[in-house]
Order: sequence, then structure tokens, then C-alpha cells
Amino acid sequence: GELDFAIAPRLPAAGLDQFVARKLIEDHLVCVVRRGHPSEARRLTLRAYLKLDHVMIGSVLPVVSTVDVALHVHRAERVVAAKVPSVLSALMLVAGSDLAATTYARILQYFHAELVARPLPFEVEPLELHLMWHPRENADPFHRWVRTSLLEHARSTVRQRAQAKS
Repeated sequence: GELDFAIAPRLPAAGLDQFVARKLIEDHLVCVVRRGHPSEARRLTLRAYLKLDHVMIGSVLPVVSTVDVALHVHRAERVVAAKVPSVLSALMLVAGSDLAATTYARILQYFHAELVARPLPFEVEPLELHLMWHPRENADPFHRWVRTSLLEHARSTVRQRAQAKS
């Protein structure tokens, strides 16, 4: 009863199945380097990815990243040269250095002039964020308006991105 909504990945945790969940966005990871980076023109293989010095995006909590989990499958580990608390600070650092970052493609629309995104040479599960709420809020008109607005905004953004690509 303390939160109206949550926007988070849908995790298989006890008690979460009681909430209503609707997919808000889906995104995939890419490797980014600055325009003019020495590796920009070369194909990004797993070996080339591992040779890069990486900026890791993370909080102070000891979180295992999906990238590191995926690399573990290949018995590989990336070189983390810097750790920053936000995507924005990571991208700014990458734009002014020879560091690389692995981040979600969606944010890069704001940095397309400074950064080059390349597909990862290994599989990582895409990110799915869901809008979640308790069913007792289903009939509340204001609550319905807010969640409908959020979901429609997410859908229209997806449509606009698809139209821009074609």
C-alpha cells in the first residue's frame, strides 16, 4: 500500500505474482566506443571485446552484471578500468577517452554524434521493464489514466523508432 506503481524487470520472486504487470519497454545491450576509437573500424569479436578497457556502470551495491554472467559462460572476463554510478557518466567518459562501455541501445539516440554502437559478440538477455501495480488499483480512474498514459507513451516511442529505421 506504499507504492502506486513499480517499473522494474519482472523477476521470479515470491509474492510478485499477485501484481498486475504489463511490459513497458524492451532493449538490448551494445558495446559503445567514441567516434575515431582505434577499434572502431574493426569487427567486434569476443577477443577484441575482451581487449578493450571497459567502464562498468553500477551502484555501490555488489551487483553481478548480466554482461559478466554472459562472459562467464565463455570463461571470459572483461577488463574494468573504471566504475561509474550512471549510464550518463559512463557515456561521457567513453566519449572523451579510449574506454568502451556496454549499455542499452535505447539511450544512444542522444549520443549518436559522439559514439559508435556495435552489436555484442556474445548473447545477453534483453532487458524487459514492466509497469506493475496491485490489482486493488484497477478500478481507480486516476490510477488507470496514469498507467494507460505510461503504456501508450512506451508504445508510441516504439512505433516512432520503428518508423525512423524504415
